[in-house]
Amino acid sequence: MRFLPICFIVGLAACGCGKAQTDFSLVDTHIKQFQAWSQTLSQHGGEFADQLFDVIEGKVPNGERARKIQVDIRTLCSDEIAKLSGSVKDDFPEYKSWRETAIDYLRWQSEGLMDSLAIAIDVVEDTSLTQANRIEKVKAFFQETDKEELAWKNRLENATKDVYRAMNGEDT
Repeated sequence: MRFLPICFIVGLAACGCGKAQTDFSLVDTHIKQFQAWSQTLSQHGGEFADQLFDVIEGKVPNGERARKIQVDIRTLCSDEIAKLSGSVKDDFPEYKSWRETAIDYLRWQSEGLMDSLAIAIDVVEDTSLTQANRIEKVKAFFQETDKEELAWKNRLENATKDVYRAMNGEDT
């Protein structure tokens, strides 16, 4: 009689049925929601850039609208950091790495980039510079931040690929 319970326990251990399994559909949903959410962030970035050029071209008197967008971006990032920090607790290593990368990217957006955005607003409001000089400085600013953003997006893309390879049982 003792043989049956032992076989049952060994069978459970072999199939992994006694362990908590990661809900891959939930992980997939989190990643897809983040990707959709990041489109919203990009839209805000585009609006911010438009506002800077509106100030340079004299369409608006100052960068107040750009400052509001800057605050909105920071708030969006902080909210998403909180959301990601509380998602799926039984992480497998690749998803945990993806989350950490996403959170670091958002911290860069909400902290490092925000400081740069404030400088860009100051540049476009600096009437001691010619319009051409302000345009040149803002374009240089965007070229630099675009490089940094691309590096972050590449890290996220690689981390995302690792998650999906792991979910499909492939080596990462």
